[in-house]
Amino acid sequence: MNTSYFCAICDTKPDQISHHKSHLQTQKHKENREEYKKELKYFSIYKLVHPSDWLNHSEIKEIILKEYNKVLTTENRHSILIEKLDVIDKFIKFKPEKVFFHIVDGKRTTSFIEPSYIYKLETGLSHNSDHNAYFEWCIEKILKSKETICKKYNDGSSNMLRRNENIQIKNIASCTCVKYDILNNIRMNKQDINYFTPKGFELDFLDFNDNALKYACILFNAFGVSHLNKKNKYDLDHTNDIYFHKLVSIESTSVIVNVEGYEKKMILPKKVWVKSPILNNNFEKCIYIEDETIKIKFRNYLIDFYSERKENTHKYNHELEKDIEIVSNMLFDSDLFKNIMKLCEFFFEYKKEIIEIHIHL
Repeated sequence: MNTSYFCAICDTKPDQISHHKSHLQTQKHKENREEYKKELKYFSIYKLVHPSDWLNHSEIKEIILKEYNKVLTTENRHSILIEKLDVIDKFIKFKPEKVFFHIVDGKRTTSFIEPSYIYKLETGLSHNSDHNAYFEWCIEKILKSKETICKKYNDGSSNMLRRNENIQIKNIASCTCVKYDILNNIRMNKQDINYFTPKGFELDFLDFNDNALKYACILFNAFGVSHLNKKNKYDLDHTNDIYFHKLVSIESTSVIVNVEGYEKKMILPKKVWVKSPILNNNFEKCIYIEDETIKIKFRNYLIDFYSERKENTHKYNHELEKDIEIVSNMLFDSDLFKNIMKLCEFFFEYKKEIIEIHIHL
C-alpha cells in the first residue's frame, strides 16, 4: 500500500512527500491559505464575526468586493450569507470525521468526535472559556486537513516513481561524484549556489571540485528557473526566457513507400529542450529548441561568463584562467561537455513543483 499527498487549497499533486512539504513553505501556498482562513473566520460555522456586524469590518467588505464584484450592503448581506454557506466545503468537501478525530493506541478513530472534547484534550481548556480561541483552533484543524490530504493506493505508480528516480540517480552518478541529495537540493532551491552567478567570486561556496557540476550550476542560474531568483540581483542577464528539459509526446506516422493503404501512427514520450518567455510566471507555452542550438548557447554563455569575470577581477586568478581555457576549448563530444548536459537535463527538468519553489520562495 502506497501513500500520495496533495494540497487541495492550491491543487498541487507533487510526486514526493518532500516536494509537498516544500510546497507548504512557498509564498503562494501561504497566501492561498491565508485567504481561505479569512473566509472560514468570517463565513463558516466557526465565524468569529456575526453577519450583523459584517459592515464594520473592512476585510469582509474587501473579500465580498473581490469575489462578487459588488459592495456589501445591508440589503445584500443576507443573500451573500446564503451563498457563502458552503465555504467550509471549498476545494474539497468537508468531512468532520476526517478533521475531528481521537487518537487511540497511536491510530486515528474513523468516527466523528465532538471538537470541544478534542480541544479539551489538546489544550486543557474548555471551549466555553474563550469562544474565539476555540473557533481559531477549529479553523486551523480544517486548514491542515485541506492542505495535506493523504491517499492510499496500490496501483504501482509509487513504485514506478521510485524506479524512475533510481534510474535518474544512476544516470547522474555517472557524471559527478556529488551525492544525489545535494544535486536535488540545488534543483529545489535548498542549496545556495550564488557562487555560480556573475559576481559569485565575491562569495563563499562549498568546493565541489567538479567542473561539470560547476558549469552546470552556472547555466542553471542563467537559463533555468533558478534565474528567476537572481535576474534583478546581478549584472549579467542574457535571456528573457526560461529553458526546460521537458517530457513531451511525439506523434509520428509510418507509411510504406509505393504501397497504398498502409499508415501507422505512433505517440512516443521523449524529453526535449524547450524555452518559455517569462510572462506572469506562466510557463505552459513552450517553444522547441534543437539540441545543437542549446549546446551552442550553453557553451557560448560559459565563455562569456568567465570573460566577464576576468574583466571584473583586479588580480591574477589561476583558477579563473584555467576555467577560461577549459570552456574555450571544450568540444561538444567531449566527456566533460556530455556530463554538463546530463546535469543540465536534471537541473532543468520541467516539473511544476520545481517551478513553484523557485517562483515563490
